Amino acid sequence: MKNFVEEGNVLNITAPSGGLTGGQPFCLGDIPLVATSTVAEGELTAAGKRGVFRLQVHGHDGTENAAIKAGGQIYYVSGETPVLNANVSGVPFGKTITAVASGATVTNEVLIDE
Repeated sequence: MKNFVEEGNVLNITAPSGGLTGGQPFCLGDIPLVATSTVAEGELTAAGKRGVFRLQVHGHDGTENAAIKAGGQIYYVSGETPVLNANVSGVPFGKTITAVASGATVTNEVLIDE
């Protein structure tokens, strides 16, 4: 395959403004990614794009506390802590493997399979 570059489970990217911390969820445009290492802004690094990752998820929809069902869609919302929640105004990020209680912030396994 002459034009094949990579399978796409891990992408080589340039770290965005502010750099990255290993394990940090972030988006490159509308592409959900997880940093594989801690790097400064502008450094070349690998980022996970497909798989199951342990990430903090908040049971909140941007307005009020909201439960997230197992297999429920979560979104990346820059500026919120944590950045993954049920707020549909964010970038679709992945699906939770187990439920998140309303108002809870938990470390949950998240499937990214764009």
